[in-house]
Amino acid sequence: MTERSAGRLGLRASYLAITIAAIALVWLADIFEIISIASRTFAFYYLLQTINAWIAAERFYRAWPCILARTRFGGLIVILSFVVFFGRAVE
Repeated sequence: MTERSAGRLGLRASYLAITIAAIALVWLADIFEIISIASRTFAFYYLLQTINAWIAAERFYRAWPCILARTRFGGLIVILSFVVFFGRAVE
């Protein structure tokens, strides 16, 4: 927050704001929903990384190894997409 505010917000104030936001989130939301959101967010990040690897596979592999790499990455893309779009909290 200090970096994003170009130094207008000090380090202590940033930690205080983050702490208050985290406490409010835990009080206002269901803990299982918070974990579900965090899990889907991580899955989305890894989905983006896997898409990047799928695109880069053509650059680093030739012929048959490229097909194998893209098939593996494609499978991961499908699995991660399901997690991102259909993941729900379990109680």
